[in-house]
Amino acid sequence: MFDIILSYILIGVYIFLGLYFNYMLIREDIRQEKKRKAEKKLQESNSTPLRRSR
Repeated sequence: MFDIILSYILIGVYIFLGLYFNYMLIREDIRQEKKRKAEKKLQESNSTPLRRSR
């Protein structure tokens, strides 16, 4: 009986940690992608010739 409870607890912890680390990796990827897009946009706006303001 005790070993069944312990195994369920270990499986639960394993699943929780897996989901948590995957969530953190996805968050980090989204953050890096936003940063990359912002840098690309800044680089494009800096490299364009002078534009007339309307």
